[in-house]
Amino acid sequence: MSDEATTTLRTITAHITLVQDGIDLVCDVLRRRAKMHDISKLSPAEFDGFVRINKAARDHAYGSDAYKAALNQERGTIDRHYDGNPHHPEHWDQPQEMSLFDIIEMVCDWHAAWKVYSGEKTAEAGESWSSSMAKQRKRFDALSPSQWWVIDEVAALLEKQA
Repeated sequence: MSDEATTTLRTITAHITLVQDGIDLVCDVLRRRAKMHDISKLSPAEFDGFVRINKAARDHAYGSDAYKAALNQERGTIDRHYDGNPHHPEHWDQPQEMSLFDIIEMVCDWHAAWKVYSGEKTAEAGESWSSSMAKQRKRFDALSPSQWWVIDEVAALLEKQA
């Protein structure tokens, strides 16, 4: 093999390794976030409130007046949760400041909530993941178009899994 071919091989191999390392780093950040996701709900400060919130989410359709009324009764718990968890737009004075990782975690959170709380109940009523996402788009219209592009990409990936 010529010196030029050997140099090219080393360059390509180094490039591939560095890209793999970069992707591994991104995956490690997401894995850490996954392990810590909503862990605060298990704390004494939040757990009792989330017992009631969880019941409301199971008993009432997402976004319904009854759902909103039940959640308003737990405003202290919800606000405490938002304050400590940056994957919620409500955590931010300016939701446009959310990081890419916050947004990815947020969409995964929405999808999990839809599957756990709404999916079975609303499947009979015809609520789909895309209609649930439409509610989120209306609720969080302050997010930027570029944030919504990321949200839509992650949501589409999760829809394929559903």
